[in-house]
Amino acid sequence: DTAFLWRAAGNTVTPPGQWNQIAQQVAAARSLNIDESSRMFALLGLAVADAGVTSWETKYTQLIWRPETGIQLGDTDGNAATISDGSWTPLLATPNHPSYTSGHSTFSSAAAAILRNFIGGDNFTFTVSGDGRTRQYTNFTDAMNEAGMSRIYGGIHWQFDNQAGLAAGTGVGNWVFANALAVPTPGAGGALAVAGLFAARRRR
Repeated sequence: DTAFLWRAAGNTVTPPGQWNQIAQQVAAARSLNIDESSRMFALLGLAVADAGVTSWETKYTQLIWRPETGIQLGDTDGNAATISDGSWTPLLATPNHPSYTSGHSTFSSAAAAILRNFIGGDNFTFTVSGDGRTRQYTNFTDAMNEAGMSRIYGGIHWQFDNQAGLAAGTGVGNWVFANALAVPTPGAGGALAVAGLFAARRRR
């Protein structure tokens, strides 16, 4: 059920879309105004976009095979400690790109980091729906971890894909929140206005 809940394959909202749906629940439950909502969704969008860049650049740098290939061809990897199981197949269809790192894990941890930072904590009750299944969570971290594990349950990622993706996405999300779309303090706003006025006078 976890594998199918978080599958979010093509022609669906995809994993970033599932986290946008979670953010919609945050906006409604916290009665965010238009400025607050705009900032939250913009930060979320930036984080998951950067998470995608991070994961896919790593995939095509490392070029690590998927479990389906690794298990079926385990006797051809030059490691005497591994054997092959030519009949093994995963629960989910294997994606057509390399395994390391997990996109689901990287997207989910980046999104969870944004939402934790935005509301100032981890605890928030919400639901996730996908593939005819619905599950309730009480914090962002549990959902993030299940999204990552869903790809292992589905047989299409290794645990090291998941763990590295969670670490990378968390770093991306925390960095984006701390550095992007920062709200100027009143003092900083005044300084920017003075700087703009000075620049305008120089152009004249």
